[in-house]
Amino acid sequence: MAGNALYDVGLRLRAAELYDMGRGRASIAALLGIPEETVRKWLDIYRSAGIEVLA
Repeated sequence: MAGNALYDVGLRLRAAELYDMGRGRASIAALLGIPEETVRKWLDIYRSAGIEVLA
């Protein structure tokens, strides 16, 4: 991702991992302590472009 990322790569990858484990957006957001809208954006990227682009 370009620019200054607000969250580190590890957090984005953890969100994708939790998603793959069957967690929903709200659950992931609560577990990671981040806004659900942020999780939604990350998962949209992950599903459409893959883990490489998310990272």
